[in-house]
Amino acid sequence: MTHDPYARMAPIYDLVTAPFLDPMRRAVCRLAQDVGARRAVDLCCGTGRQAWMLAAMGVDTLGVDLSPSMLARADRPPGGRMVPGGAGPRFARMDATSLEVPEASFDLAVVALSLHEMPWDEAVRLFSEMRRVVRPGGLVMVADYVSPGTGLARAARMGVLAAEWSAGARHFGNYRKFMVRGGLPGFLDAVCRECGVRLVHRFLFGNAALAVMDRSASVPG
Repeated sequence: MTHDPYARMAPIYDLVTAPFLDPMRRAVCRLAQDVGARRAVDLCCGTGRQAWMLAAMGVDTLGVDLSPSMLARADRPPGGRMVPGGAGPRFARMDATSLEVPEASFDLAVVALSLHEMPWDEAVRLFSEMRRVVRPGGLVMVADYVSPGTGLARAARMGVLAAEWSAGARHFGNYRKFMVRGGLPGFLDAVCRECGVRLVHRFLFGNAALAVMDRSASVPG
């Protein structure tokens, strides 16, 4: 059986993280509504909370993840509340760096707090896949860590460091490398300098941000 590094985390993930991540998820939903999105994909969807929130708006949503434990939780609606009309999201065990879906299949793609835990080359491949599966004119949304400013954000970073360290040595090592290269702004500047990125929402007390860009922007090869 394939080792699942998220097996122990899955049962408590929403309980621990939802109060901090739901503001970002609601921002994603507002943006989806603003552009009239009808089809969405949530990469590295974890327990599927974002996918369920999008589906509740009537967006046909696919959530993909590699963790069987996370996907087992994703099949259950948060709080046991079913989507009106019964049209919940679909979930699939899939490698987000090589999606088994056709080009331009979705109006938007979102990935949240996942790039930092991967080796750099995998994060770049995931970002390229997001652009491939979003239609021209659709939106690509990426949420991840940024360098904290001062005051509360800097104090809250201690909690971020503790959470990332507890995820294991490999995870923490990738996080450190991601932050040394400038966090989310540094990543996007490296892989999508002409994307016209908008940092539209900060969360985790200023330690993370949601970046939104148009799929049609060019990306350096």
